[in-house]
Amino acid sequence: MPEAGSYVAVLESVLVVRALRTDLGAGLDRYYLRNLGASDVPSFNEPSFNAELVPHVLAEAIHQIRESSTPRKPVFAGCCLYVALRNEVVSGAMALHGVLEPFLPALFRLAARGHWVREHRPVRVPAQSAVHPSAIPTATAGSLRLVPVLTTDGELQIDPAIPSGERLVMRFSMSPRAQ
Repeated sequence: MPEAGSYVAVLESVLVVRALRTDLGAGLDRYYLRNLGASDVPSFNEPSFNAELVPHVLAEAIHQIRESSTPRKPVFAGCCLYVALRNEVVSGAMALHGVLEPFLPALFRLAARGHWVREHRPVRVPAQSAVHPSAIPTATAGSLRLVPVLTTDGELQIDPAIPSGERLVMRFSMSPRAQ
């Protein structure tokens, strides 16, 4: 189960994407409210739907997650973000990127975790991508060198290079914080 901060990032992402909308989107708002468990609010079924209801419900959910010691985690928040990214009519891709940029680290972590859960393998960069060992400098510490290498299956790995005749001595310590 994702941590509370991940839910906050997803809900805030829905808020900022929704704020970019260029049409009314009342049907999407009803979808968000249903997925957030707020379908019992008074104006949910009224023809003159209050456009400020969704931001209010999202803000309340974010506040509850941040302030509660045992927050209720909105498990369908990811569905809301998916629908917002897919269906909201927004002013442009650059604007969308701009508002989502602060949330990208948390969203990428969630996406990578979801990929792992579904595919049972880590996210990989395709071999034909622009990542080349020459783009990563060789690191040197004394006579030890760490050399970037592209394997035959396209994986990037870092190989230690130790001059012949030298011994490599490794020392590990456990700090009290790591225990």
